[in-house]
Amino acid sequence: MMGGLTCFRDVRDRYRRVDGKHGPLGIFALRPQLTEFVQETYLCGEFEPRGAHGGYRGSFP
Repeated sequence: MMGGLTCFRDVRDRYRRVDGKHGPLGIFALRPQLTEFVQETYLCGEFEPRGAHGGYRGSFP
């Protein structure tokens, strides 16, 4: 078994504004809006590589 990942492709604009784990812009607040769970080896046709400062954890070095 591989690990599962949470996909947020249907709310990608909201995901891009996530600023941490907790609070109104946290990843935990967004979790009820997840699209689906996928395996870590899943290749989504809508995948977009994030830059150094994009998405959850993207602001960390």
